[in-house]
Amino acid sequence: MNKEIINGEAKESLPQGEFFSIDKEDFSKVIFIAKKFAKTEKREWGVDSFGEKYYFSRKNIEFILNEGELEILATGKEDSILNFSLNQEVKKEGCFIVDAKILHRVLDSLLPGEINCRFVQKEEENPPHAVRDCLQIKSGRAEFNLITFTSPKMETLALPEGGPLFTISCGDFLEACKQVVFAASDDESRPVLTGVLFKVKENQLTFMAADGYRASKKVIDGVKANQDIEAIVPKKSLLKLSWLLSNVSKYRQKNPLEIYIDGDREKILFSHSDFKMISSLLEGKFPNLEEIIPKGWTTKVNVRTKELLDATRRTVSLYTPEKANVPIIVEIGNSKLEITTKQYDKGIYRDKTFISIENVEIEGKEEKICLNPVFLLDFLRSTKSKMVSFEIIYSLKPIIFKPADDESYLHMIMPIRMLE
Repeated sequence: MNKEIINGEAKESLPQGEFFSIDKEDFSKVIFIAKKFAKTEKREWGVDSFGEKYYFSRKNIEFILNEGELEILATGKEDSILNFSLNQEVKKEGCFIVDAKILHRVLDSLLPGEINCRFVQKEEENPPHAVRDCLQIKSGRAEFNLITFTSPKMETLALPEGGPLFTISCGDFLEACKQVVFAASDDESRPVLTGVLFKVKENQLTFMAADGYRASKKVIDGVKANQDIEAIVPKKSLLKLSWLLSNVSKYRQKNPLEIYIDGDREKILFSHSDFKMISSLLEGKFPNLEEIIPKGWTTKVNVRTKELLDATRRTVSLYTPEKANVPIIVEIGNSKLEITTKQYDKGIYRDKTFISIENVEIEGKEEKICLNPVFLLDFLRSTKSKMVSFEIIYSLKPIIFKPADDESYLHMIMPIRMLE
């Protein structure tokens, strides 16, 4: 290897010359995803004339080049790591770090077609004129030189021995995340509730999440599982994974998602044909939701999803986002739902909205409940079913919401005590 001269010190530099060629569109998409995933690192840049420090931020991603293979790694928050493997012909070996934000801007400015990536050494124009290793990107007449940072050679994410814990289709996984993850808490004071429980038992996978005011449960049958296990995966990691899978082409979404857990049950690894992602697991015991899910009902309502969604949305449309969780009162009876909300300001009655939904299927007695509309809207947006049902025992017991044609999914909302 050559020596890179920085501040008078000689450091190992990358071998010069062409490393690989790649299609611009494919490369740009991978770098965009890695940039979104990577955490922002803040570095001190210097001191201004008033003695105040100023900083710059960058999103570092790592390139690992082995003979015949190109690996791209991005480190995110919560100790999560994303690994892309690109089947590119790599002419030399090397390992370096580059700012993904700058690299993506460069790629975004290039015309479609093949680009060539090579390493060159450039001397800085300003003193002390350090010689830097640069990633040179060429496309047609365009040429860009990006400063790289040295990196110890890291191992790419290897799959644990023994095969995956279970395998699931990407479509089923995305649907389960959409229906469950939103119910997990954002309150870090109760860490176990900031995650989603994965429970595998007898080839059945159950997703569960709760935040103390609502809970979601999704059951998927026919999962290929090697053993029964329970693990709590951070909500933020699942949101990242869902975003990654959504950005994979529909053709690739047909490929299965394999899930591995290490022997110490500290890490979980998701393996897709396009990428691998690793995340830490949460410690603690997840609450037993089965004990608090009501069995039976005294009032059951079947209503068209779109009508209830539109009515709830219109009821709270007068309020600012900060006040969008003003409780709504739902009166059930005479084959209709009446949704009302009242807003008080310092004890003074300010305004009221009222919307009625006709021709609703109602079984059992008349009832009156008070709900957080944000929770109700989250559930209604999570289902594709044209009809939903909700079951009530009485106004202060948890209320169960279900898609009318999907028994595998339920959502539970704690009602609010009404002050008459």
